[in-house]
Amino acid sequence: MEIDLLTDFRSETWLCTSLTTRSPKEITVRITNLEKTLFYRLSPEDFKRNSGYCREIDRKWVALSEAVKECALVDYKFPAKACEIAKCLLAMRNMNSMIAVLQGIRTASRENAIPPDLAEYSRSDFNYASIRQAVRGRPGLPFLFAHRRQYELHGLLELKLLFNTIISFADDPCGGGRRQALQEAKPTSSTLWGAILPCFA
Repeated sequence: MEIDLLTDFRSETWLCTSLTTRSPKEITVRITNLEKTLFYRLSPEDFKRNSGYCREIDRKWVALSEAVKECALVDYKFPAKACEIAKCLLAMRNMNSMIAVLQGIRTASRENAIPPDLAEYSRSDFNYASIRQAVRGRPGLPFLFAHRRQYELHGLLELKLLFNTIISFADDPCGGGRRQALQEAKPTSSTLWGAILPCFA
């Protein structure tokens, strides 16, 4: 039976079941399919005011992080699988969910399970500089929390960089053969820019 992710992502029970029974790749595709629809609807005004779709993205980030934490607390072996999910999210350039997964492992006091190459991305030094640098000028779904602080410091420049990252992900979400894994219809960059450009005036 096909799961309606848009509905069932609201349930931590569903998340825990999916995280433990599905493959890392399938989990990554399903989560990214959901998140990209929210990111594509995100407006600069939502981001600046932390409202609308921005809050919905944040709420799902917390739900995913908490589900990973719960799974890690009840299953000693789960953090290893969670790290595989994080690696798949990184490969698909879903930085937002990758940090949620790593944070869930950390809050379960299992951070020793996180390999150094992944741990580097979740370091909060200089406002998560590593994860921000990873999406700078490249397609991806960015970790919004870090970019909010940058927006407070740099204003319009940071806003343009952030939405360039999201728009380029809409044009080429994962590159190569992985594009077929994302099944939702994507808007064109011209459509997104038509809605966004007036906010930069």
